[in-house]
Amino acid sequence: MPISQDGQSYKKYDIYIHDSVLTLTTPASHDWAAKPGRNLQMTYRGKPKSLFQIIDTLEKSKKPLHAVVVSQDPRALWKDFQTLYKRVDAGGGVVVSNGEILCIYRRKIWDLPKGKLDPAETWKQAAVREVLEETGLKTIALGGKLGRTLHTFTTKSGERILKVTRWYHMTTEHRKFVLQTEEDIEDAKWLKPEEFLTGPYPMFLSIRHLVERFINYRDESSKQESVNP
Repeated sequence: MPISQDGQSYKKYDIYIHDSVLTLTTPASHDWAAKPGRNLQMTYRGKPKSLFQIIDTLEKSKKPLHAVVVSQDPRALWKDFQTLYKRVDAGGGVVVSNGEILCIYRRKIWDLPKGKLDPAETWKQAAVREVLEETGLKTIALGGKLGRTLHTFTTKSGERILKVTRWYHMTTEHRKFVLQTEEDIEDAKWLKPEEFLTGPYPMFLSIRHLVERFINYRDESSKQESVNP
């Protein structure tokens, strides 16, 4: 089943809770028995608070789990899921130069530049602004959409946050960066995407999947360019 990456017609929602994945989808869109590693399954009956049991399990698990909640109307399920969290919207970029992507290191994990939308700001505007602020690059060129990631976390005060980040392909001719240390960014590297995935760079599962998505995007773009020079 094709899944839109533009935020308009999602029929499947993968939400990252730590390094576990909670998938909201329809009963017919997956074969549970044929795909091992999915540890939990629940049919949604229309009561948002019933989702807390599965959320709590994923939050407390010491190993990655994959849970699936099925509903005939996954968009309605997604809306109900959001009522359990404070939503924060963000924009970010996979910045490419000479075939390498700019990876940043903060809070003991490797990441990609991103940040929250300011009031009245569009997703694209936020993505460009945050990348420029966090990396100190002089200029970037905005490319195509790479979809979005959905991940949750809990603040020190116990508030549950759902962060919705839309990602964009970006390019730059400038490779010198000035890191935004006030955002706890300690280091950055230009790395081949495959090197980033296979090297000694701890990262969240959502970022790993995003980089894999970018590799597919890059390869498909290369194929189209070779067919239509």
